Amino acid sequence: MLLFRHLDQSLFSGSTSLTALPKPKIIHESPNEPITGLGFREPQASNDSFEKTDGNLYLFIVTTNRVLSYLAAGKGSGAAPTEVDEVGCGLGCAVMDKRTRQMVVARDEAIYMCGADGRGACYAYEGIYSSRLHDKPLTCLIGPKSYVYAHKTYLIIVSPPFYPTPTNASATVRNYVARAADPTISQRDISKVTIVDIENKFVAYSGPFKEGVREVFCQWDRVFILTNDGKVRI
Repeated sequence: MLLFRHLDQSLFSGSTSLTALPKPKIIHESPNEPITGLGFREPQASNDSFEKTDGNLYLFIVTTNRVLSYLAAGKGSGAAPTEVDEVGCGLGCAVMDKRTRQMVVARDEAIYMCGADGRGACYAYEGIYSSRLHDKPLTCLIGPKSYVYAHKTYLIIVSPPFYPTPTNASATVRNYVARAADPTISQRDISKVTIVDIENKFVAYSGPFKEGVREVFCQWDRVFILTNDGKVRI
């Protein structure tokens, strides 16, 4: 993994020579550990209830096996990345929460919140819950994930395509099959979108999308879902 410093200044300096670009620094390399997520933790806190700023700029590096923290700017910057958690995730299942300045790592068994100094809250499924910061349970059954997105206090989780069945572990999927007028609905895969309010510990929305989900956008205090048929749903 390469890190360029002041790249924007070099690009807008007017020079057309590639030699004008700053020299990159190798901050992480591992042939057997693919990088699946990146996120900067900027040196400011957006809410007084979270940790105070220390003036440092951190880069979170998520791999398939762990989460690393690299001090990109500030006192002591430039050292090798440090491991903050021994959990990793697949591509698309890590997202930076700008509000809390934590990296969210979504795995099949739980959602992990990682700070610069280590793991924070951990939200497990089916009522199991542990956290250093909260004492309220988060009860939900979400299952495998393809992508995760963060918006304000919400975490948006998109499942991989699957065949809906009347015996599915999710009540949302079971109700979807029961109400479907088409008897062949179980022969076509769907995707499921779940929106969890992490701060208040409840599932704000859960619904199936028979067209599949291509992308999720968050803007104007709304969540927009682009499905595979080219339509946008709010």
